[in-house]
Amino acid sequence: MSSEDQDEWTVNLEKQPLILYGHLDTVYTLLPLNEKQFASASFDGEIKIWDIETGKCSSSMRGHTSAVFCLVDMKCSKIASSSDDTSIKVWSTKSGECIATLHGHETQVRTMILLSNGSLASAGFQGEIKIWNVKAKKVLCCMEQHNDNINSMIQLKNNTLASCSMDQTIKIWNVTNGDCLATFYHKDFVLSVVQLDDDRLVSSSFDGKLTIWGSKLEQKQNSVDLEGRCWGYRTVIKLNDGLIASENDDNEIEIWCTITSYCKYVLTGHHENIRCMIMLRDGRLASGGDDMTIRIWNISSGECERMILNQDEILKMQEISNNKLICSCTQSIKVW
Repeated sequence: MSSEDQDEWTVNLEKQPLILYGHLDTVYTLLPLNEKQFASASFDGEIKIWDIETGKCSSSMRGHTSAVFCLVDMKCSKIASSSDDTSIKVWSTKSGECIATLHGHETQVRTMILLSNGSLASAGFQGEIKIWNVKAKKVLCCMEQHNDNINSMIQLKNNTLASCSMDQTIKIWNVTNGDCLATFYHKDFVLSVVQLDDDRLVSSSFDGKLTIWGSKLEQKQNSVDLEGRCWGYRTVIKLNDGLIASENDDNEIEIWCTITSYCKYVLTGHHENIRCMIMLRDGRLASGGDDMTIRIWNISSGECERMILNQDEILKMQEISNNKLICSCTQSIKVW
């Protein structure tokens, strides 16, 4: 890589990170809010708002009685949080006050997404999905055809939503009336699903396959199995130019071309479980995990361009728009 290319990459891992302390348990999720602030949520039940430059905590939001698993930016200076205590709370990021509490789930709420119409979709541990009118604190519809924990959800076009579950399926839903429009099957847990630019879906499963599903709702139309060199895939993320990345159970990252169904690179270097991957704004890939390292990969060459050794496991990672990389490291947060 040329020095000119290095200068273009503005996230600087060579300087000492700013370390943020305040949580009393594992920091489970991070949410960028704007160029100056981000939110964190922890197993200690608290949500904190941080200033990215000073490292100061501007607000601590207390109200959940157990671990907080998910944060969603609700826009207009509001965020939503979901918890092991089965509730969803909506907070003002300006005042730190709880604006609303949504009750309806009977089990922990692990994942949520904000829909384009302003509704909130939430998924419970037993497999139910609820669509909320947050302002009215009302459930608009409930989808209950999954029979195990839902690992992730994404919004699709035309008021539809895709969900993947430990019950080995991906389901497509009409979020207006709650109808299940299609079900796609794996042979083991389905851990993540993403949508490509051409509207096809890609799912990752412990059955050892990354599967590309056709853009139509028919179950088997144009589905392609990408079978790599392991027995299980965890997260899959979309990159540029028709590429996807997925970490496998051998602590490797596989880069696949979804156009040719060809594995372009296998990125090796991590020695333990890879916990998180994100695509940076410059097109590079960042990964972190239990081996206490952060690695920056050049997707064009498959090379690891940077590696930094941390003192704790890297659990979550986000890039802030002012060229800052934030990572949760057990109870602390580090900012590069």
